[in-house]
Amino acid sequence: MILGLDVFKYKKDKVKKDTSCSFCGKGRDDVELLIAGVTGHICNNCITQAHNIIQEEEMNSREQSTVHPVNILKPMEIMDKLDEYVIGQ
Repeated sequence: MILGLDVFKYKKDKVKKDTSCSFCGKGRDDVELLIAGVTGHICNNCITQAHNIIQEEEMNSREQSTVHPVNILKPMEIMDKLDEYVIGQ
């Protein structure tokens, strides 16, 4: 048992013919692997697609949370910058 789910390949003689992926609707004959959950099933194709979506979302959230360094000036540097504008007027 993996993460509370029973993982196994469905065999034609052991499972009802109407068993299908709860996400894409493909029948068990149309997919390589069908994972049974408590109230539904998911196929290997939907697992791959979900995995890719999660990776993309994690990458986007990492990019958004990247902290850019701030250049903080010392007091004398601030004064010099201000003097450029005040004296130059």
